[in-house]
Amino acid sequence: MSGPYDWFLMPHVLDVRCPSCRGCARFEHVEVVRIARKIDLDWFRESAWFEVRFFRRRHVGESHWGALYFAGLSGPPTTTIRDLPVGYTPDQWAHRRTWERSHDLDLGSLTCACGVRSKHTLDWPSDAYFQLEHRLEVLWAFHREHAAMLREHIAGTDRRPRRSRYGALMRRIPSTFLEAKARTTVVRKLDRLLRA
Repeated sequence: MSGPYDWFLMPHVLDVRCPSCRGCARFEHVEVVRIARKIDLDWFRESAWFEVRFFRRRHVGESHWGALYFAGLSGPPTTTIRDLPVGYTPDQWAHRRTWERSHDLDLGSLTCACGVRSKHTLDWPSDAYFQLEHRLEVLWAFHREHAAMLREHIAGTDRRPRRSRYGALMRRIPSTFLEAKARTTVVRKLDRLLRA
């Protein structure tokens, strides 16, 4: 868990450290929909709801324009977006049940109780709000719920991951955090993070 993460497991919304107040902020991934027809490009460029980008996918030799929607800044697409060109529906920009990384973007919106509301390029796991260091290794969590699951797993004696969407991540916790002699220290650090 101190290295890169698996994109297929990453949720749409993460708890990150606010660059302004250093408190817990909300990061929400951008959604991208391919602009199918060149005739629609100007509509998306002029819309206040979208950002337009050109994507070149090297490994498949394909390129296209995409309309990016930042739900964290504008609101749910199904209640915000209106009067789209023919062939598009607002629900195309809604988060899917599972997050699929598209267009190699680490982009989204960041909102915090301190008033920060901006587009943000994610630097994971450095941006993670719920992270701790122990013996030069870093343990991170996507959000409070995930941190609580880590705490329960590390504090317990039964290390078999329960059926959950984070079960695969529980199997990848570095052994440094699971050693009996580290348990008390790691659980105490997780408790401190969860109280914040």
